[in-house]
Amino acid sequence: MAAHLVKRCSCLLREATHLAPALAPVGQLQFARVAHKTLTSSATSPSSCSPNFLKLLEKEPVFTPYPEQQEVDQLIKKATRPEELLELLGGGHSLHHNHGALILIQLSRLLSQKPQDKALLLEDRRFQQLLHLVSSQVTSVWHGTLVKLLRSLYALALPKTTRELQSVEQEVRWRLRRLKYKHLAFLVESCAASMQTRYSHELLAELLVHLERRWTEIEDSRTVVAIMVKAGHLSELLMTRLEDKCLELVEHFSPEELRKVLVTLAAQSRRSVPLLRAISYHLVQKPFPLTKGTLLDLAYAYGRLSFHQTQACQRLAADLLPLMPSLTPGEVARCATSFAFLKWLNVPLFEAFVQHILRRAPDVTVAHLCSVLLAFARLNFRPEHEDQFFSLVRERLGPALASLEPALQVDVVWALCVLQRVQEAELQAILDPRFHTRFVGATSPKDRSTFQKLLHINATAQLEHPEYRGPLLPTTATAPAPSARDQKVTLLQQELREALQALLGSANRGSFDVATQYGWVLDAEVLLDADGQFLPLRDFAAPHLAQPAESRPPPPGAKRLAVLLWEFPNFNSKSKDLLGRFVLARRHLQAAGFLLVDVPYYEWLELKSEWQKGAYLKDKMRKAVAEELAK
Repeated sequence: MAAHLVKRCSCLLREATHLAPALAPVGQLQFARVAHKTLTSSATSPSSCSPNFLKLLEKEPVFTPYPEQQEVDQLIKKATRPEELLELLGGGHSLHHNHGALILIQLSRLLSQKPQDKALLLEDRRFQQLLHLVSSQVTSVWHGTLVKLLRSLYALALPKTTRELQSVEQEVRWRLRRLKYKHLAFLVESCAASMQTRYSHELLAELLVHLERRWTEIEDSRTVVAIMVKAGHLSELLMTRLEDKCLELVEHFSPEELRKVLVTLAAQSRRSVPLLRAISYHLVQKPFPLTKGTLLDLAYAYGRLSFHQTQACQRLAADLLPLMPSLTPGEVARCATSFAFLKWLNVPLFEAFVQHILRRAPDVTVAHLCSVLLAFARLNFRPEHEDQFFSLVRERLGPALASLEPALQVDVVWALCVLQRVQEAELQAILDPRFHTRFVGATSPKDRSTFQKLLHINATAQLEHPEYRGPLLPTTATAPAPSARDQKVTLLQQELREALQALLGSANRGSFDVATQYGWVLDAEVLLDADGQFLPLRDFAAPHLAQPAESRPPPPGAKRLAVLLWEFPNFNSKSKDLLGRFVLARRHLQAAGFLLVDVPYYEWLELKSEWQKGAYLKDKMRKAVAEELAK
């Protein structure tokens, strides 16, 4: 009997698939009643189900058909004033279940150009009548019209507690399972922001769940990009699914879609390496033209995510160079900052930046100059027309420096220190106790970073400006913070430490992670006598420490060596040139009397055995001493 019943059910469902569309919620309710009657009669009758089913269909319609185009449809489309639409309600026109929703949609479209008329419309009696009509027929409104209706009600800024609005929201929630994915995408694209800020959070939550579960239904690039832009930040799981879909469809993306995806990833700080690689590949391989805005956004996104892809960076620089005359000073500053974050120094492009700034000097603001100066300092870039550029910097920044934000003042003076263009007056302004006290003992990461730059500025005044007479930071302020010593040890640092310990033979002959009063941390420090033998460090004075102990001075001819390990992040991208920050560190330590033993990562990684590493360090130390003696 059960098998016979299942057979009858499958027959009914097959007939329903051919005869009743999946749309029209009212029709589905009617079909449920028809199917119930047919099942009851068919379960006890051996006759075929099709004749009974067709007879019932003749008696009762199973779906709500979409009416043919009528005159009122044309009137709605051609209306240019809200008054024309409201007159349709009392004009004797035959309005079917969709017309009220269509009138509301057209009303919101017209009022989007006249926002001042929305308040008057909400008080109109005919508009209230229209809302009531739509609410009473909402179960008969077709899916596509329903989602547009909800968007229009949000656009008209109806109060959240309006009964008709809540009725439409509830109807959308009931239909979410039956809506096509394109309807879900339309909802999230047009309504997500309104739901999040003013309206139904419950509807938004359910909508996101359905988008997450049905993500495999996405078939085109526009949909995935639109959802990523509008709702990716609302759901971690949804964003992960969308990234997977982007990987599948990325070859079909247009330049604008590539731009939107990259900017969205940058805004959420999502460094999805597989997706970034795929986008970079198509960006390099496809010859499509890139507009100025697209190039600037791509450079920003790559810089924000610190994603280095050589060919992509080369294309961005090559495409931007011919567009330089059309850039504004603000765009030049933005572009320079993006490439600085990328650690990508393209000399022709940066020279073009300088020429552009000099040529359009009257239009360049102090903020633009600050951004460009910080970018140059990060990359340690010295322009060909250096004197002209810094003359402009002095002319603009000199009077305005004191009016900048305190942290920005420190950044600017620090950049001038890196580029060796700082003046005594600027040092005095920053090192004045009334200025720097706010950063001493700071706890926030940003303020600690600013104070670290203050230490570098203080060291510049001490070591590179012998004529400077003060003020300076107090001795207690230059003591290293605990975080300076507690950094996580990298694999290369651990290998270097082990090789040095084996070379020294005794723990008291060297020190590791030495925090100096200049704001720099040495990977290791050793002391050699005149014969090149290691001396016990703790027995002798160390003036570079923040609080040096009372000890005897080193013997005559002794050399103090600082071992500095330079890892991959310390260099410009695809270059063996150090970033400006670390060039400043080398200058300071040399001025403090150290002999520098530089250990770049690309040399250290070639050493395979412990013997090679020990011999390499010993040879580096001998060369440092020999160069000093040769001077």
